[in-house]
Amino acid sequence: MQATGPGRKNLSQAMPQGVERFCQTRLRCSTAAAAAYTLVSAALLWGEPNKISLMMGGVSSLLGVALRILTAGYGYKVGELTVRGPYRFVRHPYYLGTMLLYLGICIASRSAYVVGAGMTLLGIAYRRQLVLDEHRWRERLGPAVVEFFAGVSAIVPQLLPAPAFGEKRRFSMALALLAGRHRELDAVLLVLLVYGVFYLSTLSLLATGIGGDLFRSAIVITTVGYAILRIAHYGAIPYVRTSLHSRSRFS
Repeated sequence: MQATGPGRKNLSQAMPQGVERFCQTRLRCSTAAAAAYTLVSAALLWGEPNKISLMMGGVSSLLGVALRILTAGYGYKVGELTVRGPYRFVRHPYYLGTMLLYLGICIASRSAYVVGAGMTLLGIAYRRQLVLDEHRWRERLGPAVVEFFAGVSAIVPQLLPAPAFGEKRRFSMALALLAGRHRELDAVLLVLLVYGVFYLSTLSLLATGIGGDLFRSAIVITTVGYAILRIAHYGAIPYVRTSLHSRSRFS
C-alpha cells in the first residue's frame, strides 16, 4: 500500500520517482535493496581492505545480522503493534540492523568514497522506508500507535526498555533463518560471501599482478552480469513479450 499525503511528497523529493519506478518495475526490488546492492558492488570493486578494516567492519556487520535475526525471530506481522524483544528499545530494529550490516561492509572496504556513499544512500533509502512504515502504522492502528511512538526511539536505541505490550511470543531461530518473512539465512550467507571475498583480496597472490587483475575482473563480471540478468529477467524480457503479444493481437 502506497503512502499518500505530505509525507509522500517529501519522500519524492529525496528519492526521485524515476529511480523508485525503475527499481520496482525493472529490478523488482525496493530502493533500499537497490542501494544495498550498489554499496556491496562498490565495496567489492573499489575496496582495499586490510585486517583492521575487516575487524572494524565485521563488528558492525555482525551486530547488524544479529539484530536482524533477533527481530525476525519473533515473527511479527506487518501492521501488528507488539512491543516485545528489540521493539522495546527501538521502533525499527530490523532497519537498524540492515544499516549496520551494510555500513560494516563499507567500513571493511577501507574506501572513504564507499563509506561516504554508503551513509548517503542508506540514509536516503531507509528514511523513506521509516516514514512509509510509520504512515502505515498510523492508518492501520490509529491512536494506539501514538503512545508507542512517544515511548520508543525511532532508529537510535534507547538505554531503558519501553513497557512490554501485546502478544507474548518466544524467539525462534528456525523462524528467523528459514521460515519467516525475512529469512535471515540469506543475510548470513551474504556476509560470509562478502567478507570471504574481502579476505581473499588481502592475500598477496590476489592483491597485485596478474592474479589481482583476474580477481578484480571476476568481481566486475559477476556484479555487472547479475544486474544485467536481473534487469533482463524482470524488465526487458517481459516488455518484449508484451509488445510481441500486443502486435500479434492487432495484426
